[in-house]
Amino acid sequence: MSYTTRFQAAVPASKALALALLCMFGPVVGATGVATAATGAPITDETTGAIQQYDGQPSYIVHVEDDSTLDDVREWANATDGRDIEQYQNASNSVLVSGPTSEVRKLGGLAAIMQIFGSATLLEQLDGVEYVAANTILTTPERPSGLRQGDWTSPTSSWNLIWKDDNTVADGIAFSGNSPPGTPADLRRYLHAMNASTTGEGVVGAVADTGCYGSTPTGEVFGDGAENSTLRISNASKTFTKQGNPTVDETGYGAVVDENGHGSWASGVIFANTTANGTSTDEMDGFMPDGTLLCLQVLDESGGGSTTDIAEAIRYAADQDADFLSLSLGSPVWNEELSSAVEYAHENGTMVFVATGNSAARGRSPGIATPADVDHAIAVGATNTRPAANASRAYFSQYGADRGNVDLSNGETRGESVDLVAPGFNVSAAVLNVNGIVVNKTLSGTSMSTPAVAGASGLVMAAHPDWSPEKTLEWLSQSATRVPNGSVHEVGHGYPNVTAAIDEQATPTTQREAMTAEAQFRQNLFALSESLLGGLF
Repeated sequence: MSYTTRFQAAVPASKALALALLCMFGPVVGATGVATAATGAPITDETTGAIQQYDGQPSYIVHVEDDSTLDDVREWANATDGRDIEQYQNASNSVLVSGPTSEVRKLGGLAAIMQIFGSATLLEQLDGVEYVAANTILTTPERPSGLRQGDWTSPTSSWNLIWKDDNTVADGIAFSGNSPPGTPADLRRYLHAMNASTTGEGVVGAVADTGCYGSTPTGEVFGDGAENSTLRISNASKTFTKQGNPTVDETGYGAVVDENGHGSWASGVIFANTTANGTSTDEMDGFMPDGTLLCLQVLDESGGGSTTDIAEAIRYAADQDADFLSLSLGSPVWNEELSSAVEYAHENGTMVFVATGNSAARGRSPGIATPADVDHAIAVGATNTRPAANASRAYFSQYGADRGNVDLSNGETRGESVDLVAPGFNVSAAVLNVNGIVVNKTLSGTSMSTPAVAGASGLVMAAHPDWSPEKTLEWLSQSATRVPNGSVHEVGHGYPNVTAAIDEQATPTTQREAMTAEAQFRQNLFALSESLLGGLF
């Protein structure tokens, strides 16, 4: 009997509902609340979660129709103490304000009754205000805990709701015990980039993260490997976390120095060239050893940054004609400002690749982090470092389909899921540390798989500079190498296949057709949970 048939025959309606509830809410090892914000002095309220504050007040991004509405916003800010304008964003016609939540937006429940006795004019109700978005704090995805299969408990195995083999649900999920170490060369091999017809020359790729190098670069990583070689770092590289937001052109390479290491890793997987002769076959070279890096610093040394800075950087990348942007950051709370920024990038020809998040084992899936769940974002999940034929979803990698009902999106994210995956478990990359020494740094997470997929895609863009983002994604999906151990919800279309995408060779089977019986079993679990709970919460 197949797992599919066994599953369908064994689940009565009452137990199916209980199963769906457990699939959504646990129990799971290490289940916790929302991710802890990493910067500033965040506060929490019932509408926003973690939010950046100024002088004890939460902050909001206000989009307006035109300059005349800005006058009304200024008048609102000056009407009473506790309200302030913190920053203007002329390029996006928006303003960052701070003030009590009850004076900014309409609340619900008991708070709505109390609000009647407060301000008569809510900021979001001013004529000409298009929307108000909370200036929430996003962070690098929480680092995986190193979970082993023996310590992992699935909802179904905990409660014995269905008859099955003990390991059915876990088969096809990678834990620490079955995740070998890897290098960028392994990633290039598994994503079929070794024999690509291009090395990324002419492509500009943006990385918005904690910075891109630990000390002033001299060519060992982002040149051709020689100490005094010409750097492939755009002078338009810019920080959004320091006073004045200077570019490299204005203040030198110190503008985007990385005091965390996370962004350096992501940049290295895409752009590193650690050899003296400029070839792309070295073990620690990235996907695009001849590509140009647009480094955007949006997260501080703790790995956290505000929505307003990240959204501004997304738009800036598009304005600088970046071919793609890699974002290894996220939040459990959907944000309209980030959705708007990604839309802007898409309309201006910049593909945006975003990590799905690392909290699948903490009760955050089905569901992916934002902005991976916004329209036109390409959501990237992680597997262990193996070829597609025997790779498995990393236990921490968040998957879909997003319900759109627990992330404050009011259904905007419903159905959003993983698009592509790549190895992101125990992978090393070349990093220039604070002492100016090139070292190999090993990390795990969807933060690691995202730049790999972005870099692989950059090679396709280099070979087809006339392709639109839609066509590039279409061929990345159609030509992807399927991952049989993964369900569609977990791995999307599978691994990008650079050579096949460049040659426009579609894969004969879809990911759904390639699934193993165990992967199909999990797909059925997700589908059942979707059908029962999709509109309830």
